[in-house]
Amino acid sequence: MSPAETLGLGLLLGVRHALDPDHVVAMGTLVGREGRSSAAFRAGLSWGVGHTVSVLLFGVAIVLFGLRVSGAIERAVEAMVALMMIGLGIVALRRRDEDDLERRASRLERVRPAVVGLVHGLAGSAGLALLAMTTLPTRGLALGYLVLFGAGTTVSMGLATAALSVPALYLRRKAASRVFVRVAGALGLVWGSGLLVALFVQS
Repeated sequence: MSPAETLGLGLLLGVRHALDPDHVVAMGTLVGREGRSSAAFRAGLSWGVGHTVSVLLFGVAIVLFGLRVSGAIERAVEAMVALMMIGLGIVALRRRDEDDLERRASRLERVRPAVVGLVHGLAGSAGLALLAMTTLPTRGLALGYLVLFGAGTTVSMGLATAALSVPALYLRRKAASRVFVRVAGALGLVWGSGLLVALFVQS
């Protein structure tokens, strides 16, 4: 595979990675907070930036310093993701009306997608990209692959979140946004609980 093909593969895998079910479910619990598709797009980009920061840090450590992550650490990070998903689900299920959301808007709310992306980036779901990096012939090509993987993930999540916001905004106008938010919250709660149980069984 030529360097150009390798870099292109990194970009495509990044686009695909953003659409992993747990990522979409997590952003679904947050998208109802946004009043416009453009705001949802920015929230998705924020998630992508947080995710890319984690992957870049791990990738640079692997490429430059030969970092190896133990199975125990991987399981601990996956447990962190599971707890985060459960927390997002509970918050979404407890969410009240739009006026309440506006009163509670804060700096924490604005950075929440980035924090969610940061935690997801730490988890093993990005491991395939990092594994592929270690097999590339040069450090420069490996780092380029990683950067394009992150770019693909970020843009893809921005677009996916904007698309996800369309039915949410429609339901909001129909005074039924609570249904969308609570369904997303329930999915997040179930997904996180299932992951936590699976980790417990494996251990």
